[in-house]
Amino acid sequence: MSSPKSLKLEHTFQGHTARAWHVTPHPTLPLLSSCSSDLTTRVWNTTTGRCIATLRGQHKRSVRCSAFRPPRTRSGDERVVLATASFDGTIGIWEYENNLEDSQDGEWDCIATLEGHENEVKSVVWSADSTFLATCSRDKSVWIWESEDDDEFECLSVLQEHSQDVKCVAFSPRESLLASASYDHTIILYRDSPSDDDWTPVATLKGHEGTVWGVVFALDGRVLASSSDDCSVRLWQKKEKDESKIIRTDEDWEEVAQLPQVHTRSIYSVAFSPSGRIATAGGDGIIAVYKKKEGDAESWEVEYVQTEAHGVQEVNCVTWQVQGNKEVLWTAGDDGEVRGWTMP
Repeated sequence: MSSPKSLKLEHTFQGHTARAWHVTPHPTLPLLSSCSSDLTTRVWNTTTGRCIATLRGQHKRSVRCSAFRPPRTRSGDERVVLATASFDGTIGIWEYENNLEDSQDGEWDCIATLEGHENEVKSVVWSADSTFLATCSRDKSVWIWESEDDDEFECLSVLQEHSQDVKCVAFSPRESLLASASYDHTIILYRDSPSDDDWTPVATLKGHEGTVWGVVFALDGRVLASSSDDCSVRLWQKKEKDESKIIRTDEDWEEVAQLPQVHTRSIYSVAFSPSGRIATAGGDGIIAVYKKKEGDAESWEVEYVQTEAHGVQEVNCVTWQVQGNKEVLWTAGDDGEVRGWTMP
């Protein structure tokens, strides 16, 4: 096997005055959101490289995570809406009041504030159809909110299955399935119950030997990836049950692979690309990109390794965005920068 290649640094976005915690792209537009310990969220136009907005004044502590709402194409609601999660225990819902073709940057208004968590909110994510919003917190809980057309939000479920701080939540892109990752070393899966609009736990995935920091579904929804304090990345898949069992109250998921070890410290973030690659980033300042081995669908190999991706600082988040015919890898670091990488 050939040695891993280095990534190419294409973009450096500067503006945050403290640690950049998280970065996320818009599903269809050339927009990127980053959030920071400086109490702000910045929105970037990835075509021009300009920061088109700095959202401030809503949160009183670090902004830990943000998520763009997928467009509601069926109902014709194409508004740009962003959710922000903060250590102050609240979630802000922001709406963009302009279009990208306009020469002016436009206005962002906070149209809703969601309250209920008793402690720091660590993650926020929308379902693929934008019907649901999930949040998780240091208070050990996962909340599921229903997002209605009139910008009202109703809490449908408060899930308290974890015994420790919940670090991350992720929806399946294909079905009403949610995963949560925790300081208690486990991942818990939940499904929407059509009979009563409630969400119930259906599986607990055990195997990691440390905090599970990141969790993400592949784009086809069939595989779940997790990253941990134990320096491992694990892939999980559901075992198919006998179809004669009409009532499904639990599911059997199994670990199907561990990626080759690259990281020497906690892996904070893991992300699937549209082409099926997996990227990771962590406390050792390394970005790793993995691909499936040719001719062996069950095995993975290291394709790219970028050391000191943010200098000597930790890399807190990694995510993918398609730009034309390229996949761009975005990272956020303790140096406050957002960086964009391509694969030469």
